[in-house]
Amino acid sequence: MDQSHDEIRKELQEWNRAYNGGKDVDDPHIRNGIEFWRVGHNASHEFHAGAMDGKRFRYSVDCAVDYEDWPEKRAGEDDGEYVLRALGAEIKEVTDFCGYYGHF
Repeated sequence: MDQSHDEIRKELQEWNRAYNGGKDVDDPHIRNGIEFWRVGHNASHEFHAGAMDGKRFRYSVDCAVDYEDWPEKRAGEDDGEYVLRALGAEIKEVTDFCGYYGHF
């Protein structure tokens, strides 16, 4: 049974809320017109899940730590945070959200 766009969107927002430790839902990241929410990460990737027109999408980003600025504090960041630089991204339509989405 297909879910409506709004049902998928609500599912993704709850997933994002869980990723954020129960705190507020983030604003979606818009990529190619698709709304994405961050739902996981590991040492080298960030994982996002998205929806558009009742379809589901995965978005993974290869990242690297920007050690040149470590541990320099940038505006809006907490002390000791490092900066992730996106190295590459992949957007893929999926039929469901089964699979690996990093750690949280």
